Amino acid sequence: MTAKSAFDYLPPSMAKKPKKTRLGARAKGMTQISISLPEGLVGKIDTMADAENRNRSNFIANTLQALATKSGV
Repeated sequence: MTAKSAFDYLPPSMAKKPKKTRLGARAKGMTQISISLPEGLVGKIDTMADAENRNRSNFIANTLQALATKSGV
């Protein structure tokens, strides 16, 4: 037997379930990658990101963008 939600008890005209949204959906034009880093480095990245009130992903992306711009790539 499956558990019922509150929506199961509403009349059919009111029982529209809300659309599910993806949390953390990527912005258009962004690509997700996966990398492995030493734990100590991740801790340092998190500390620097926190100091700038940014999340880890945003901090890494912006730092790498600045590096690429500086190097002329």
